[in-house]
Amino acid sequence: MLTERVPMRPRPEITLFLRLAALLALLTVSPALADQVELNNGDVLRGTVLDRTGERLVLEHAVLGRIIIPNDQVHSVIITPREVLEEYPPRAIPRDVVVADPRPGASTAPPPATPATTAPATGAVRAPLIAPTLNEPLHGPNDPLDSLIQDTGLFGGKLPWPLQYLRSQGFKSQFEFGFSGTQGKSDTSTARVGFITDRKTTDTRSHFDATYYLATSLNTTTRNDLSARDQEDWLFVGTPWYWFVEGTYDFNEFADWDHRIAGATGPGYQLIQTPSFDLRIRGGGGASKEFGSDHEEIVPEGLIGGEFLWRLSDRQKLAASSAFYPDLLDPTDNRSTTTADWSYLLDRVQRLTLRMGVKLEYQSETSDSTPNADMKFFGALVFGF
Repeated sequence: MLTERVPMRPRPEITLFLRLAALLALLTVSPALADQVELNNGDVLRGTVLDRTGERLVLEHAVLGRIIIPNDQVHSVIITPREVLEEYPPRAIPRDVVVADPRPGASTAPPPATPATTAPATGAVRAPLIAPTLNEPLHGPNDPLDSLIQDTGLFGGKLPWPLQYLRSQGFKSQFEFGFSGTQGKSDTSTARVGFITDRKTTDTRSHFDATYYLATSLNTTTRNDLSARDQEDWLFVGTPWYWFVEGTYDFNEFADWDHRIAGATGPGYQLIQTPSFDLRIRGGGGASKEFGSDHEEIVPEGLIGGEFLWRLSDRQKLAASSAFYPDLLDPTDNRSTTTADWSYLLDRVQRLTLRMGVKLEYQSETSDSTPNADMKFFGALVFGF
């Protein structure tokens, strides 16, 4: 008796993840992140704009060194938004560079050094020469360099007033959109929408993120969940210590509960902090409460967690975070959340980023019909502002 072998169809979110991963080899050969200067003759120079007055423009080039260009030879200038440079800092440029002035007979001697305490000339625009540390802001709120930024972004240069307010308060925000689907023998679709905003001052650090997933198969909803998290850190300036307060909210239509809120607080410690590498850990305690489940009592919980960030280049970074919440009354009952993702900056002016990653949520005590672990693969376009 012959039986027909039916090929297994991969889950749509895994198919999307693999397809996006195939773009990695192509993306890694893109040009480095830099400011762009187009000359009247059509030549394009990429580097870091150090200074611009009514007479000249000074560009730091990775190969040619420091170039002085007369302003009447400059056709256009595109400056990389300094918020992007803070998130994807360029590699340091060697300082033993020479000056190349394209004007006939011009001197090639380097310009005199300007002390850090000396104000730039009137109309000059000055930018950092090397990448700052993660604690140092790249520019102030009224940096004249911002006037050169061509920032159209997701909203065409005009942000809605709530986003304008966040930006005016020093927050850097992002929207994420991801979608996949199949049509034919089976009709499936998966959508992912997210929002992230961060702010860093000299003595505080704020982070908020929210993500919504919706999946359907044959016109039936198979996933419908929302998660939101807010963390506030108070830094002990001059030490690696900080104090955090965390709050989370979760909704899941297909879990053993409908809604869950949780909060925790405790100390944190900065293990490593360099321009390209960041690692910190934290621990503390709090409580959680579920709604729409068989166990709606308040559960005291501990918290052990950590965050990791590695800036691979001026366009790529790896990030990961993990949090473990044991029940303080019964440590065998616990839950955890782990996330890892890779980001690649596609467009420096539009602040468009490709992000791919995985999120694993685990809960030790579930019903027979609900798996203990829930893993989500995702790929999304990220719009920053």
